[in-house]
Amino acid sequence: MAFKAFLFVCALACSMSASAQSSSKKSYVEFGAMYGKYSEPSGWFTSGLGVVTIGTNLSDGLAMELVAGRSIADTNFYVGSTRVSARFDSVYGGFIKAYLPSGDKSRFYGRVGFISGQISASTSYGSAWTNDTDIAIGGGVEFDLDSNSYVNIGYTNYYNKAGVTVTGTHLTLGTRF
Repeated sequence: MAFKAFLFVCALACSMSASAQSSSKKSYVEFGAMYGKYSEPSGWFTSGLGVVTIGTNLSDGLAMELVAGRSIADTNFYVGSTRVSARFDSVYGGFIKAYLPSGDKSRFYGRVGFISGQISASTSYGSAWTNDTDIAIGGGVEFDLDSNSYVNIGYTNYYNKAGVTVTGTHLTLGTRF
């Protein structure tokens, strides 16, 4: 319930800030890809996701953003002679992003928030899926292409519970409006 309330507050703040500050390019949207890794003591797999981020700058050094992603590439591997297909079905969440002082054309940042996701795996014998929510922590760097667009490269630890970790490296193209 707290996670849904956090997402609602993030969405409300983004929409209010975008409508009130649209002339000063306070809001942004990013499209790109994430290379995610699921790891547990008995094994691991990687999968690709398409991601969209919508955010608003609350001040020069602080932003709030919503992230959503869907699988764009399954991973296939064998356990013995059984073929397994696994993937990240979906991820969504909200972050607070803090920018560090940096150069004119680049900005380093750290971010913390909540993320919820679902993974699935299937074999010829059947399929299984699971979903959960956890605190996510990460960071990255943005490089300006011009005054309105930029490239974002980052790494985030999305999940870490009971020996299971989910991490991701993302590359997105963003535009400010």
